[in-house]
Amino acid sequence: YLEEATNNCRLLNSDSQSLMICLQELITRSQLLFTCEKNMSFWREVSESTPEQQQLKAELTPQVEVPAQINEMFTELTKVADRLILQSKRSYPPLPIADLGSLSWSLKGYQDDAFNAGSIANGNVEISSAYWSPGNKFTDSEIRAFLAHEIAHVLLNHPLQLGCLAFEWGQGGLGIKEAMPNLFDLLPGSRLDALAHFSFTIEYAADEYAMTLLREAKHDPHDMIRALERISLYPIHGT
Repeated sequence: YLEEATNNCRLLNSDSQSLMICLQELITRSQLLFTCEKNMSFWREVSESTPEQQQLKAELTPQVEVPAQINEMFTELTKVADRLILQSKRSYPPLPIADLGSLSWSLKGYQDDAFNAGSIANGNVEISSAYWSPGNKFTDSEIRAFLAHEIAHVLLNHPLQLGCLAFEWGQGGLGIKEAMPNLFDLLPGSRLDALAHFSFTIEYAADEYAMTLLREAKHDPHDMIRALERISLYPIHGT
């Protein structure tokens, strides 16, 4: 991140004075992001919601039971994910999630006709019922690929990184809980462009690591590509 951002400073600032200002801002931002990502209280703030928020979400998006075969796929993938975390601690670079302690993997379904799935930093994954609805049911291999994609987000620490950006860019001293739901409204146009670039970067990285996860679970990694081709035919929301 520092290397890329430093190069951007050099490209955008031709004179030495503006370059130094850009680099100083980069150092300040890097220190903030480092503090955020290393602070467990911030991590828990991103990962957990209050009972009131949970109740409101349940009212807006009623939960439904996830089919047994999808739960089995999720359990299989999370076991592989836990093994990869342990392996990464003995290699370099380790997975970003490796230093954040144990995860509480869980899979929840909710009623929605739109294709959507998401994950948060503590290992909670949610998936909409659209994936297994009779009218547009996806194959097991395709659903497995989408689950691997969301698990990859957690392993690569993307939910926390996004939370840290919300904390950094939020206005009026908002905490992560308050900033996250309003992130797009809070950002000026230039930062929306930066967020779009960040979003593209992490989605590509999650797709790529999902292929690793599928391969380690003895499944065809190209299922990720086929799943993306299939879902591109539908309007989607989320990650």
